[in-house]
Amino acid sequence: MSIIKGIISGNFIKCLSFSVILSAFTFFSFGQKQTAYRDVDVVLCMDLSGSTNGLLDNFRDKMWDIINQWQMYSPRPVVRIGLIGFSRYSFTDGSGYVRVFSDLTDDYDALSKQMFAVQPYVENGIQFVGAAIGTATTQLTWSKKPDAVKIMYVLGNGVVNLGSFDYRARCEEAAKEGIIIHPVYCIKNDKQLRQKEIPGWNEIATLTGGEFSQVYVNKRAPLVTAPVNLMAIASINDSINKTFLPYGKNGIDHLKLMLSADNNAVKTYEAYFYSRLKYKMSEHYSARMLTWDVTSYKNAYPESKLAAVRSSVKADNTGVVDLEALAKNYSDTRNRLYQSLKSNFPEGEEDRIHKEVSAEEYELENRLDKTLIRTYHNTLVKEGFKD
Repeated sequence: MSIIKGIISGNFIKCLSFSVILSAFTFFSFGQKQTAYRDVDVVLCMDLSGSTNGLLDNFRDKMWDIINQWQMYSPRPVVRIGLIGFSRYSFTDGSGYVRVFSDLTDDYDALSKQMFAVQPYVENGIQFVGAAIGTATTQLTWSKKPDAVKIMYVLGNGVVNLGSFDYRARCEEAAKEGIIIHPVYCIKNDKQLRQKEIPGWNEIATLTGGEFSQVYVNKRAPLVTAPVNLMAIASINDSINKTFLPYGKNGIDHLKLMLSADNNAVKTYEAYFYSRLKYKMSEHYSARMLTWDVTSYKNAYPESKLAAVRSSVKADNTGVVDLEALAKNYSDTRNRLYQSLKSNFPEGEEDRIHKEVSAEEYELENRLDKTLIRTYHNTLVKEGFKD
């Protein structure tokens, strides 16, 4: 049946009223009444010059691993992530060679798209670290909640006091806003290490209450070490993706973003794709889907009637489809597929990784993913979160 084709063509987008959308957002905010939430904002300022070639690839391949770990705390972190690039001449001189790719968002599918849209070619550039810190502090929409945790990662290398952008003054501005900066000195190999640059990066941490770290840009390995059957989980995911019924002004866009994020993840190592699907089944993603997917809404409220929706929708002029019955059928199908997907997941891997990260003897191995997970852990524990 060509239902999906009819939906994507635009026949269905206007079927749901604002009341249904409002109900979805109400569920996201209040539906899980026994769960406490707290805002955590994380901004990544990445040096994208030739000296750190591969840094962006490293993060975007491992982002689902990292996001899964970042959410494993109590109260439950509502994590928004922002992305800033610096050190490319194409970013224009007036900005200090800085560009905001994404404001703070918890729409990680959209963030993934932004990351994969960054031009892969490597340019020469100049690292104005102070400009990057200043842009991140003043041009992004940080949480205004008094108990929000605000973290900035500055990832790159070079001398931090280049140009007219005073990095100390920018650090003081960030600290006044309650932003903790974790500087991460990035190199490709030991020959690239410049000891004279390290003190400035260390000082950034000192001025803002952060931690200094050093990583090798292209050093990576799966955090999930148990075997994963890529063909099996990819096949089940394809079937799950056929159960979506997008609604609202941006429903189709969200569906396309989801499919794009899946596609980008499946091209990498099988354990990375597993982590993408693990996130896709998370409470956070389920809540987000309520705002654009009728099947998710029906799954969350099985007894509800879609009163604000037309009782049926025509698809390719082949007849009339009962939307209630279709949503119920898709919901039941998706639940069965979720159980099948879970049976193909390695058991307890996230808990194992989380326990390792929490241990005092955790070895960072100069890896980006381990460094981001560990420094985030240390920050949240200091801010009163429980692991």
